[in-house]
Amino acid sequence: GSIVTPHVDGTRSSTESLIDLKRTTDIDLSNTSFDSTGQPTFDGTNDSVLIGNVGGYSNQMTCEAVFKTSSGASWKNMLCGATGDIIFTVNGSKLNFGSQGSNPIPHANYSTTNVNDGNLHHGIATYDGSQVKIYVDGVLESTNNRSGNQTPSSLRVGSNQTGSSEFFNGDLPLVKLYGRALSADEVQQNFN
Repeated sequence: GSIVTPHVDGTRSSTESLIDLKRTTDIDLSNTSFDSTGQPTFDGTNDSVLIGNVGGYSNQMTCEAVFKTSSGASWKNMLCGATGDIIFTVNGSKLNFGSQGSNPIPHANYSTTNVNDGNLHHGIATYDGSQVKIYVDGVLESTNNRSGNQTPSSLRVGSNQTGSSEFFNGDLPLVKLYGRALSADEVQQNFN
């Protein structure tokens, strides 16, 4: 209706509990855990959120996340599509961006900061069709010349695209995908 109705605990299903900003997709939270403040937390074994195919990007995009992890796993995906689509992850101890399957954009674009330290970090990867830039906590840490078009697919937060591996272990209260490359000023504004 014209008035927001109050949430009554237990009245929404796991597929009605989160809706994208355009109100076009119900996001399934049935494989997600939450901490005592209601923030999503991922256990590193089976938690993930299927977002679906949002499209609107190919060779212009920004992935953004606020996250905290100290997992020993090698791949800790924050946002991931099928082969040829986005992978935005913590690989080992560094923030990483590229294409799942390393094609067309090799996932060899890393931060210099160790972000696998149990502290809260703000990470951004931008791609403008010719360069990938990695920012950690508002600071530009790497720029790599890259080209190619991502192939939008069904996206998942917290694991690989199928929800079967590369699970994130830690807190992931914010994940965003833009259909354009944010400027350095916009990155700093979002961090602030």
